[in-house]
Amino acid sequence: MTTALELLYEYRHLMGKCRSGAGLDMEEIQAVDAIEALFADDAGTSGNGEPSGLTTVVRRRGLCDEVRLESILLDRLVVVGCPQVEASAPIEVMIDDPELRLSYRFRGTVAWTRDDGKGRLAVGIELVGTPVLVRRGPKTARALAASPSSPRRRIRVARAAA
Repeated sequence: MTTALELLYEYRHLMGKCRSGAGLDMEEIQAVDAIEALFADDAGTSGNGEPSGLTTVVRRRGLCDEVRLESILLDRLVVVGCPQVEASAPIEVMIDDPELRLSYRFRGTVAWTRDDGKGRLAVGIELVGTPVLVRRGPKTARALAASPSSPRRRIRVARAAA
């Protein structure tokens, strides 16, 4: 089953490829059309694209805050629980799926902010650019061999005579 987050990543990835001048083949064009149709059908329903169990982190200018992902749309994300942010500020959203060991990274700018009256700030983030998907696989035998539990060898470098 494909989630709204996976569809958003695929859509933004294909649109980034198209904008770069690489173009899309017919299958990719049909995929873009299908994704747009799915999101258009969900536009009338409330709670579209509310993934649960995903860790969402917002990064900006040296700050890193965990927030709750409220909704996913083709051109923007809405997060709740963000501290004060300035309008039009550049921002990065990292959404981690620990079950699938994936991390989706989106860049954007703050489009709007709204205080919900409980001291939490809802932020609309307009997405820009092409997203990045980081896949975290199981540790390899080489990585396990280099773990801190194994003793490290020191390499001595001979200094040249001056």
